[in-house]
Amino acid sequence: MYLVPIAFVVATPLVWAYSMQDSERIEKKVQVGSLDLSEKTFAEAIAALKAAPLKAPVVTVKLADQIFSVPATRLGWTLDYESTAKTAFDLGQQRTTFERVQYRFGWKKDVQTADWVVTVKPDVLKKQLESWSRTLDGKPVPARAIFSNGKYIIQADKPGQAADVTAVLNTYTGNPALTSLEIPVKTMRAAVTRESIKPLIDQANLVLRPITVVGITPAKKERTGTLGVNTVADLFWVRSDKLELDPKGIQRAIQKLDALIGQPALNASFRFSKGQIKAVPEKTGYSVDQKAAFEALSNMVLKPEMIQVEVPLKVQEPTLTLADLPDPRNLKLISSGTSTFKGSSRERSTNVKVAAGALDGHVIAPDEVFSFNNAIGDISPENGYVGALVISGGRTVEGVGGGVCQVSTTTFRSMYKAGLPIVERNQHAYWVHWYAPQMGFEAAVYQPGVDLKMKNDTGAPILVRTITDMAKGTLTVNLYGVPVKRKVTISDATILSRTPHPASKTIYDASLAPGQMKQVDWAVDGYNVQVTRTITDGKGTRKDTISSNYKPWQAVYAVGPAR
Repeated sequence: MYLVPIAFVVATPLVWAYSMQDSERIEKKVQVGSLDLSEKTFAEAIAALKAAPLKAPVVTVKLADQIFSVPATRLGWTLDYESTAKTAFDLGQQRTTFERVQYRFGWKKDVQTADWVVTVKPDVLKKQLESWSRTLDGKPVPARAIFSNGKYIIQADKPGQAADVTAVLNTYTGNPALTSLEIPVKTMRAAVTRESIKPLIDQANLVLRPITVVGITPAKKERTGTLGVNTVADLFWVRSDKLELDPKGIQRAIQKLDALIGQPALNASFRFSKGQIKAVPEKTGYSVDQKAAFEALSNMVLKPEMIQVEVPLKVQEPTLTLADLPDPRNLKLISSGTSTFKGSSRERSTNVKVAAGALDGHVIAPDEVFSFNNAIGDISPENGYVGALVISGGRTVEGVGGGVCQVSTTTFRSMYKAGLPIVERNQHAYWVHWYAPQMGFEAAVYQPGVDLKMKNDTGAPILVRTITDMAKGTLTVNLYGVPVKRKVTISDATILSRTPHPASKTIYDASLAPGQMKQVDWAVDGYNVQVTRTITDGKGTRKDTISSNYKPWQAVYAVGPAR
């Protein structure tokens, strides 16, 4: 006879009975962390997990010499409640049927613990890592050539740094339990280094030499000028691997050449002295042959052994001859402009008188574009100009011809009132009180390059007359011509904005006596100003606007050495 063990006889019905229980509940003695999930359904387990979530750890992230300590949630660290509940359920399901009975009836008391399931959101992690990575130097900065004080110097290269964000993404998403991360940093060398560019800089500095330009007239007469080092530096580029001609820079130099070796044609004009009128004959001029000059300069700029170049000059015919001059007695006053220079220094007043005298009697041919600089000639000591304050290089400094802008401004006012079209008009850097009361109604000139140009569209010659009253400090520019049926209205200045001037500054001046202080610049607020002109004539009614954006200007005091 075969005997069945008593334990088996007792356990069999219990096992059968247990197998009939709800298999969708987590087994007894199963917990996540310290949270007991025994006999809970999935929904109950998820609710319990959410009610007592695992606290996010603090993660320390190292990036080069920077340390960031942040809650793991900022790195995309996220609790997966459903997967955690599933892990707890699966842990119980791994028990044998007999083990389930043992846990059911308390015969087995040890606790089984499931881990929290944590995931990392890659997009959140990547965004945070990239934000930190932007604190690095980023892309390497190549060495480059800088033109300073008449020569090229090297601005050194700078290595770049790049963070390996992908490596950290893979590491942390694969192991969210980590509390310490390091973002690998790769140092990148610039493609152009100080060492690699130095031979090119040496070559560029050899190219930087004064160039003598000899202009040859058709009659084989020579007119000579010099392009200085600063101008020559504008004729070429220093690239990373070679020197390269700059066509636009060469064109700008050719424009300077016209002022250096060219000679504008002079129209016939009048000169007035002691009530007498004298006709001054026209004079042929010369201008640089642009195409030939471009080719000549292009062929020699990068050849440092060549220090002189010849360029042809073309004859420039005047547009108004003695035969074309109008009879002054038949001309009528068509416009007048005034300004005051009372209180100017003796030097400034002298320059106003010289420039006004040079302009007096100038005749503008019909359809001609009037050039103020051409009309008055060179602003030089040889022509009677003296040193006075001018605006140059962001400062008010002494220069030959300070005060000529008083004449260009007064001329502009007269021509603007006559309705003549503006071809070129430039403002001053800051608001100059000499041109009060109307702000923005002025025209700056500077030789070479900054000019006042207006077109004579009246259909007849215009005679320019100037009246300088040195005692009263007033200047008047009158235009005489054949009146046209034209009404011109000029608005008051509209101030669009105002910027307070900066605080004053003090500079050292070794030429002053010890302890001596001298004001060399004066404070003026900045303004954005507009003046509008309305013209009504046979062409209809039209408007134009001149805008002036004056910089705020600071007072500057020069002081001598300490006592």
